Amino acid sequence: MAAIMLLFGVTNGIKMAMLASLIMGGWSLWWIAKVLDLKPVTRLWVSALAVVGGHMAGSLYSGDVGIVFSTAATSLTIAPALALGLYGRRRDAILFGLMLAQAILAGQGYLQLALFSCVIPAMLIFGMNRYLQVTKIWKEIALAIVIAVLIASVVLIPWFTFGSQISRPTEPRSDQPMEYMPMNLLIRDMNFFLEESLEKIAAPNLYVMYIGWIPILLAIAAWRIVPQEKLRLYLFFIASIALIFFLGCGSPLRWAKDFLPGFLRDIRNPNF
Repeated sequence: MAAIMLLFGVTNGIKMAMLASLIMGGWSLWWIAKVLDLKPVTRLWVSALAVVGGHMAGSLYSGDVGIVFSTAATSLTIAPALALGLYGRRRDAILFGLMLAQAILAGQGYLQLALFSCVIPAMLIFGMNRYLQVTKIWKEIALAIVIAVLIASVVLIPWFTFGSQISRPTEPRSDQPMEYMPMNLLIRDMNFFLEESLEKIAAPNLYVMYIGWIPILLAIAAWRIVPQEKLRLYLFFIASIALIFFLGCGSPLRWAKDFLPGFLRDIRNPNF
């Protein structure tokens, strides 16, 4: 975001950031579909679904372009992560490291926290073969993380050095119980998000992530039709999605509050 603002100014920079977010969001799903070796029509469909999805458009209700940009940037890490888990190639590790770096540099912190505490741990599924033997993928994952940290150190070092001195608002908390959060994938009535039902606050930008019934039904149906050799792939998606919802409800952050560093203790909007 900072680079775009410097290049194009504030007004045009915001427009460029939004355009870049839509491109990155669509590209991320197209890339995932390509890694999964899906047909061109399917790739285009999922790309279009990403561009119009509520997970990106919802944040614009209050003008949170930075969140939209960060969402799109972190989405780009999933495809190389899948490729690395499936094939374990060095080039996939390098691509994964580069995408991790640009995700860190995209800023905001919410999406990056989910990425490193939910998606990367879900890659444990690829770390064992069917005989529960450790695979060589760990070396490649470590390489990817090293590449990402080295590139993003220009932001990470100052942040870890001075982050504890930055004060930020911690109220009102936007936590929503985990059992209600998946419903936001199906609700498209904006009036619902403007009221405080189902233990949320009246802030649509924190909760809107509508994608509709079709992709959810397809995801459920996949459990019965996924080939045996691709079961780990399906479990990766299930594990990462479940962990993200669990983190997003705020419960693990509250439980571990006494053990967390200062910048993680009072996260105001874990829903992001």
